[in-house]
Amino acid sequence: MKHTRSFRTNDEVLVEALREDPVLAVDYLNDALAGGSDAEINLAIRLVTTALGGLPATARRAGVNTTQLYRTLSRNGNPGFKTLRRVLAAIGMRFTVAPAPIPPKRRSRQASRVA
Repeated sequence: MKHTRSFRTNDEVLVEALREDPVLAVDYLNDALAGGSDAEINLAIRLVTTALGGLPATARRAGVNTTQLYRTLSRNGNPGFKTLRRVLAAIGMRFTVAPAPIPPKRRSRQASRVA
């Protein structure tokens, strides 16, 4: 008797949601880029790429080696900016720049002693 898995991993559920809602995919990537670690950013790009066409097809469109793309977007990967631009372009996205929020100024100790 063949045993079938009766559950889906979190990544599988997330990929399905990202596939069904491209706006969610954009928000997911932006959140990862805004505050994620390098590993989290790589994973986010990998999951969105999986959702929006799969890594092999994306690698072909981006002109990069499929095996190298899997390695590059792994937890320990270190993608170059050129590769990231090409991968994002292949899934219909691009980088943008926005100003970072400015944290409120903290009062100096000297100012708090005077007050």
